[in-house]
Amino acid sequence: MPLDGKVEFVDPERQEQLPFDLGRALVLFSVSMLFLAGCGISVAFSLAFWIVLALLGFGGLGCLLPMLLGPLSAVFSPLMGWLRGGRVASVLNFQVLDQDTYPVDVILYRKPGGGSIRLGDRVRVRGTRQRGTGIVRARRVEVYETQGKPTRYCIAGIMPWPIWPGLLLLAGMIGTIICWLESMQ
Repeated sequence: MPLDGKVEFVDPERQEQLPFDLGRALVLFSVSMLFLAGCGISVAFSLAFWIVLALLGFGGLGCLLPMLLGPLSAVFSPLMGWLRGGRVASVLNFQVLDQDTYPVDVILYRKPGGGSIRLGDRVRVRGTRQRGTGIVRARRVEVYETQGKPTRYCIAGIMPWPIWPGLLLLAGMIGTIICWLESMQ
């Protein structure tokens, strides 16, 4: 849904946490569970649970999870870091007056740096309307005129992951665990 128009209002840029991303969360959960199931963590967890309980008592259970996940974290931390993604983004809120002289609120989550929006700029916004609001979440903003002079630069937004990869991985994880449980019987 392209939106062409003139920027009528700009809030100051701010740093904010990204909104919850269901697609990314499903992928992260599924990959984590597949790694844990593939490494036999359930067996190691139950064995370590009883050893820590016998040696240190109930107070020692707090060290159990880091002890088990430490080696996995060292091996898979680059992949998990990429899957987790950045937690904080620069947020630009502005209003665009489109051809129908109707002000449209736009929100752009972007990585720090990479362009700015000024009052009076002519822009083309590509994004989607958020449900229940008239706000457009921009995935890309093209600034084609600034201060009356033609210009050409784009500001890329951070978009949520699509949900289908997470659902596929979740189904794969459930199928893998079911096959593994059947093979144990």
